[in-house]
Amino acid sequence: MVISSLDTFIVGIYIAGMLLIGIYVSRGIKSFVDFALAGRLLTTPLLAGTFISTYYGLDVTFGSSETAYLEGMSTFFVYSLPFYVCYLAVAILIVPRIFKLNASTIPETITRLYGTGARIPTILATVFYSLPIISVAGLGILGHFFFGIDPLVAAFLGATIAAFYTFFGGLVADVLTDSIQFFIMCITLSSAAFFAMTEIGSMDQLKLSLAPEFFEPLGTLSIADIIVYTVIALTPLVEPAFYQRIFASRSAKAATQALLLSTVIWIAFDWIVVYLGIVGKFMVTQGTLPASLDESEIILHITANLLPSGLLGLFIAGSVATAMSTVDSYSLIAASSVVYDGFHFYKKNGLTDKQLIKYTRVGIIISIALSLLISYQFERIRDAWIFMASILVSALFVPLMAGFLLKNPGKRSGTYSIWAGFFSAAVIFILFETVGSYDPVHETQIFSLPEYEILFQREHLLFVAVPLSIAAFIIGYLQDLKGRRI
Repeated sequence: MVISSLDTFIVGIYIAGMLLIGIYVSRGIKSFVDFALAGRLLTTPLLAGTFISTYYGLDVTFGSSETAYLEGMSTFFVYSLPFYVCYLAVAILIVPRIFKLNASTIPETITRLYGTGARIPTILATVFYSLPIISVAGLGILGHFFFGIDPLVAAFLGATIAAFYTFFGGLVADVLTDSIQFFIMCITLSSAAFFAMTEIGSMDQLKLSLAPEFFEPLGTLSIADIIVYTVIALTPLVEPAFYQRIFASRSAKAATQALLLSTVIWIAFDWIVVYLGIVGKFMVTQGTLPASLDESEIILHITANLLPSGLLGLFIAGSVATAMSTVDSYSLIAASSVVYDGFHFYKKNGLTDKQLIKYTRVGIIISIALSLLISYQFERIRDAWIFMASILVSALFVPLMAGFLLKNPGKRSGTYSIWAGFFSAAVIFILFETVGSYDPVHETQIFSLPEYEILFQREHLLFVAVPLSIAAFIIGYLQDLKGRRI
């Protein structure tokens, strides 16, 4: 697709602005706390903007619209709704407990709860989840769709720009650009919804043309799929970006208020994206869009058909903004996890602030390079998100929640639980990729035993990994309890 000169100009202005912000903010970086945690001075408005922009990345924008195109309204009720409950749980239950620990990262939090034995697997799980794989791939899709650039080249260019302003400005540049990106997201998503309702019709009008089950709250999803989506929604309770922003906030009150405000806006964003996905389904059935289109690009096809020049450029800039806000945030988390939680902690005398900033900047480049290498291993954005979230939840959900809720969770319990969850989830995934087969009906890797009528999907690894994590925690807890009694 070829876009107008005006649209290209708008995208160019946005990119130039982001680079200038990174350079300008770098002047105020005096310490690693300034670089990685914005001096712990984030207020409610800034926190809300960065929460929304970072966590509402292309995995949600593309993934939710793709799922809505395939599954209908169940995307909102099954996939999105459980997240809101968890957002509220973080705001009300987790934030006050985090501030009592006086930690700076998830690995540091785990160390305070369970000792140093649990630190390394926590770093591995945090880094693995925080590699901005999905958003890097999303940048490739955007560049190819709107500018005709090779996806890998487009992903490289977009990731390089995001790395540039994070490299210089750290979390401060990240938060400031997130605030701009949040503003752009509000304008573009609301504009796309307005034009869709004007030219295509409201949700009630769409119901007259599409199958009734497309609008059922549970749709045609199986019980196993519903359970998987619900468990995946536990991710915010162990989300590295959430914790980073909470650690960087001025107070527990500011973090709680920001999360409550963000939840309301997330609900509105999700509803719009799901609506646009259903609009895409209608446009395909009417022949307005080709049936052979790539489902992950459905929201791009819709906006390209509905938005006028200028607004389309703003939408592209908003989509680029959404991807970059995730790339910069998570590459910073991945890098600081290795440098601060790893090298700095285990080095005898630690690292100086200058060394911490220097090595973290190098880590940002490495994490983005790794993301480029991995990003095209998944056929669908939703699959990559489910897998990464499964690893994180399997490894960290049980020990973190137990650490916050139990008065004395012990030491072995957390260490055993994290290793069991992370290792089992990783091994199961590798087995699916090596000995499993692709099932075009379920559109995922499966492992089947026809003689026993067993069909196990890759996304169902949580059914094994989380129970193993729980079992390992109980074993460790009982050993700790026995040790205390002797």
